[in-house]
Amino acid sequence: MRKIILAALGAICLILAAYIMKPFEVSQKTLFILYDAGPSNALKPVMQAMEDRKQDYAILAYGTASQIFKDHPKRLRPNDNGFPEGMSRLERRLSGKDLAVTQELVKSRGITTVISGLSSMVEVQDLEALPNVRRIAYYDAFSMLPGDFMVILKAFLALPNTTLLVPTKPVKEKILELSPKQDIRVVGQPSLAIWIAAKEGVEAEKITKKLGAAYNPQKPTILYAGGYENNDNHYNDSFKLFLKSVQGLDVNVVVTIHPKVNGSFEKEAAMGMRNVMFAASKDIKTESLVYALNKPIVVTQRSSVGVQAYFAGFPVMYVDTHPQDYSNFLIDDKKVGQYSNPENFETSVHAVFEDKSDRKSKDLFAQYDIPENAVQKIIEALA
Repeated sequence: MRKIILAALGAICLILAAYIMKPFEVSQKTLFILYDAGPSNALKPVMQAMEDRKQDYAILAYGTASQIFKDHPKRLRPNDNGFPEGMSRLERRLSGKDLAVTQELVKSRGITTVISGLSSMVEVQDLEALPNVRRIAYYDAFSMLPGDFMVILKAFLALPNTTLLVPTKPVKEKILELSPKQDIRVVGQPSLAIWIAAKEGVEAEKITKKLGAAYNPQKPTILYAGGYENNDNHYNDSFKLFLKSVQGLDVNVVVTIHPKVNGSFEKEAAMGMRNVMFAASKDIKTESLVYALNKPIVVTQRSSVGVQAYFAGFPVMYVDTHPQDYSNFLIDDKKVGQYSNPENFETSVHAVFEDKSDRKSKDLFAQYDIPENAVQKIIEALA
């Protein structure tokens, strides 16, 4: 009798475990279609969670994503489809032959769910060519991005029967103004958790040694998260404005180079400024570098790094020659400053360095109603 009771209890436990894990299961075969670093890095933890649960998926990678997933065993194509250098995210288009290959891959592998980023027209093209599978896109930005990104978003919104995942409620509300009937789910941003967790295991001395003798650990530090120029984002002028804003400050200035560029513009612009150092984000991840420095202020133009750093507890400032073209919920809520005047920036830097207030990440997630468990939320959306 005792064995029967134990066996019954064991069966009940298995049933309960299966029920509890059900929201986390992805029974379909999933295809990730990615172009930019933002959504690629945000969705990496989702892929890892699927692997941990032995759930099948595959990757189509273009643009920057083709380098991020260069040697990934789940990547389906070996090259970047021969896009010429210098073509924008709008100009790059897949041929009919490319789209036919995508359709055949999806059919032959039994793909039933496709999730893409929204950083290029090639992602929208692939989604458009796959009307018979469940189509999902992840908009990873914390604000409505203008220019090319808006064109790409609107092209996606024109596709029928799609689901859009976004990190915050304000982004959802803004997109609903464009497309009131769009199926949109707020899932958070996995990169926030990545930044918070990056503190563990950082070898500060080993990392800062790569910056060279110019880095003085006794001085305050400003970490500038570099971006790249496109046809309307004013990045180059904004970086020059940043350099002008820090030239009179006795601080370390560390500039991370975006993986899309080689840093030649930034290095030439900072020529002669001895306190400016450079770190390629391909070699030193920004989320690790920030913990290796001496409690830095993180400065950027329009990068999501600003929000990630803020949630990880670092002070953040934005420098932009055209602040009217960009905002996010932290800027709107006046939690961080946005500057287009060197004098105002310099005055604020001193105040920020002196501010010792402590922000707890958990409180921030609750305050802005952003899901902490973004990976689980995204996997639930795929299930």
